[in-house]
Amino acid sequence: MTNKTVTEVKNNHIINIASVNCDICHKMIEVPIRKSDKDSEIGGIFRIVAIHQCLNEQIAFLLFFDDFLVLRQKVRTHVTLTDIHESDIFSEDQRRNLRILSGFNYLRKKLKDDLAKVIYGILINQQVVITGEKTSVIPSIESLEIFAKHRRVSIDSWTLDKSTADIIGTKPENAQFYFSSLIVDLENNIVFNGMINDYCIDFIKQIEDISDIETFTRVVEDELIKLIYFAKEFSLIQNFDEIEPYLSALVLEGVDENLLDAIIALSAQLNPFIAQYYRTNLDISDLVDSYEIKPYRLWIFDESNKLESFVKIQEDVPINFKEDLIIDRIERLPDQCDLQLNLFEYFTPLNHYILAANLKQKTLLCFPRFNEDNNIIANTLEFANDNLNKIQSDDNEYDIRQIIIHNWLNKKEDIVLSEQYISILDIRSILPTVMEQSILESYYFDTDINVDNLKQLITELIEMLSDEFKSEPKIIHNENLYTIKDVLKDLKADNVNNGDKIEL
Repeated sequence: MTNKTVTEVKNNHIINIASVNCDICHKMIEVPIRKSDKDSEIGGIFRIVAIHQCLNEQIAFLLFFDDFLVLRQKVRTHVTLTDIHESDIFSEDQRRNLRILSGFNYLRKKLKDDLAKVIYGILINQQVVITGEKTSVIPSIESLEIFAKHRRVSIDSWTLDKSTADIIGTKPENAQFYFSSLIVDLENNIVFNGMINDYCIDFIKQIEDISDIETFTRVVEDELIKLIYFAKEFSLIQNFDEIEPYLSALVLEGVDENLLDAIIALSAQLNPFIAQYYRTNLDISDLVDSYEIKPYRLWIFDESNKLESFVKIQEDVPINFKEDLIIDRIERLPDQCDLQLNLFEYFTPLNHYILAANLKQKTLLCFPRFNEDNNIIANTLEFANDNLNKIQSDDNEYDIRQIIIHNWLNKKEDIVLSEQYISILDIRSILPTVMEQSILESYYFDTDINVDNLKQLITELIEMLSDEFKSEPKIIHNENLYTIKDVLKDLKADNVNNGDKIEL
């Protein structure tokens, strides 16, 4: 929808609905006539453009009405995304509106039910990458923006460089840069790394036959408002035991089960208790011992701390929440070398990233989130001592995969950590996790466990956060638990606007 004031939108009410018959598929099309349409009449005649998905092609009807709202002429013309851009029969506002509708219908025709995966990915903050011809990709992305109105979204409608934007358009060969993101291949009509969701299938059915852009926009935004309302309320819970009663209350209120799935997935990025609930409903919860959990994949960095290679250890990898931001964050770690950190952890609702920073050559490993993740840390540190040098000197991806699969320890008694690593694990069990949007991030120092050192550690951590995020974290001290609470806004500290904060 174009930029309008609230008053203009309210005053632009529907004054009539015209029924127009398509003489190809013989389907009746309901076309709203708004006050603004009639206000634009010239010589007693005004025109409305209606888009109709007719069988396997998209059609535009140019409808001419007189002052008494009687249809005087109907002109049918075939429409493609390129036609809309190049045609001189549409105003700029009409072109934009038509691109939204046409782009949506184009994607629905190309992807069919898989379009629901794309919309679900946008709703729950997956990175979505559209590949194909530029003339098709850009308007397709413009039509998808409407499903991201509920969040601050960054978009690269067309780029040939690797991007960390939320929605990206690029050439097919650049899909290799985004191996774990949701990929929409418009050349082959395939969606990779997406999750099907019945809520989004129902969502599409609500809007697939709407030919009026204002109605289309209103229905989409109303649905997003409903989703965000429940997610915000749900994210306010303060302990794990509140989750099931809250969800049960929503069911009693008539909230659809498919909508509940979307509410939980979105809220998992806003509240650590919901993230835990989200994870425990996956197959991960069936594992008997967390020592048996092997990494999904790993990255090896060169001496300049740049990403050098990537190895996929397992085929089944959970959904990626902004993983590119995590990699980018790690590549900027040299600026923090003076802190002498030994362990870095990055969390998303489903994945857990571990980087042992004191190694000469850094290796980042990705695991599933698990409640007993201290065991995963211990296993990783012990494995790193004996195997990482061998992995880092080996260029064969198959060999690297086999080293991890066969050499990974799966018994607690086989793990013998040094005092240094034991100290890190002890600190880790005491320190809080700092939660920020969909990404959780924790740093652990090499220090002895005692009150004075712990206070010094927290002070250094506060100074680091204050410097990077231009904010003033608050310390809440309750017995032996120190909690860091703040209003951190954006992962990239240099982009923080100190006047625009989100309370977590």
